[in-house]
Amino acid sequence: MTPAEVGRRPGISEAAAAALLSVLGRDGKVRICLVELARGESDELEPDAVPLRRGLA
Repeated sequence: MTPAEVGRRPGISEAAAAALLSVLGRDGKVRICLVELARGESDELEPDAVPLRRGLA
């Protein structure tokens, strides 16, 4: 389920839903199982970026 889908029911924006999910995840109220890297205009990572490893909690 995407943040946009989560936000649609209570009528909040995708950004607000993402922020809410982030807080709930931090507080242990929800588990975020899948995270996708948002790509901008460029498909490359920032020069100093370190890719995340799978399986980390």
